[in-house]
Amino acid sequence: MTQTGDHMLARTCEATDDQQVKPPIHAGLRVAGTVARFVGAAALALGLCTGSALGADAPLWFDNARPRAQALHAVELLGTAASHGLSPQDYDAEALLQGVTLATSGMQEPATIARLEQALSAAIERFLTHVHSGRIDPRRIHHDFAVPYPEPFDAAATLRAALAAGRLREAVQEAAPRVPLYAQLREALAHYRGLAASSAGWHQAL
Repeated sequence: MTQTGDHMLARTCEATDDQQVKPPIHAGLRVAGTVARFVGAAALALGLCTGSALGADAPLWFDNARPRAQALHAVELLGTAASHGLSPQDYDAEALLQGVTLATSGMQEPATIARLEQALSAAIERFLTHVHSGRIDPRRIHHDFAVPYPEPFDAAATLRAALAAGRLREAVQEAAPRVPLYAQLREALAHYRGLAASSAGWHQAL
């Protein structure tokens, strides 16, 4: 218990000792009420500090401070963002990979695990959203550009359903635009990136 908590309980006990004339049950209820308020305040503060609401769902990625298999799959998927024309750096893929890898030892502090839990969920949700709808709204580039937008996409619900079914990789594939052209563009992107990386002629001055 913290020093503040000890001091609060001490003051409460002193107050009950000074008021012996009151029935014992009243003193007991007074102490219990004070302790309950203190514990409730401490729990609320903990929730605010960790960025999660009181009574949040169980962790998605870690079990007893060790990453589940799907956490490793998730960081691997973030590393493939380039195949969708996205940048892994936008999702902190390298930092999350290092964090999850270190957590396999079971030596990470609970606060670190909590931060990894939130960061990985946020990164995967953002990745799913960008795969589904794109990273940049074309109207920000051309204000008069009109494009039919797909149905609203709930990345958080998609993520939870995918984890529950063990289908995270499939969820990313299903989030992508369901048009043949998208798959062809991915293939072309990989092809030309391979040419750029392997052909010395691309790096010679004209």
